Amino acid sequence: MRSITIILGFVMALSTSMAQVDFPLMAVPSDPPDRIGNFQIDLKIVPLSEGVFQLVSTLDLLEGAYIISPFSMDNFYLPYTSSIQENRFIKAASALMEFPSSEIEQDPYIEKEVRFIRTKTVFTQAFEIVHQVDFEVDGWIEFLVEPDCIPYDVTFTIKMKSGELSIENEKLFISAEYKP
Repeated sequence: MRSITIILGFVMALSTSMAQVDFPLMAVPSDPPDRIGNFQIDLKIVPLSEGVFQLVSTLDLLEGAYIISPFSMDNFYLPYTSSIQENRFIKAASALMEFPSSEIEQDPYIEKEVRFIRTKTVFTQAFEIVHQVDFEVDGWIEFLVEPDCIPYDVTFTIKMKSGELSIENEKLFISAEYKP
């Protein structure tokens, strides 16, 4: 059975409520070394203005690895998807964006155009805080890393405590739907 070791590190800037919170997650291969863990994902909260913040996810792929863009029009592959649970505390203030933009390629297997991401990519989405009270809102990210064809899930909690916004409970794992 393949396993991954999750290395979690985080850096919290000491300053006012405009602090940036940073939590890198990295899947590191244990066996075999070239099959699992060909990426690193870094989650951040970046305040934009009073009551508005941006959830930033930076996905750094190792050479040869790639994922499917959330903007791919095919319905075959599992694209990068980011979601938060329905709640009354925060709401989306913008659509999900990716930078740099993915390129359209002709996929030889499904014989359709697909938007593949093959380089370090930053995904952002702005959220508005609706109620300035303490809260916890769960979120998740899912994506399929190719060419290994392994789906990954990242879960996290956006937490407001005494006016400070943070990301907590980050977990990275191979999706339970994965059948080797």
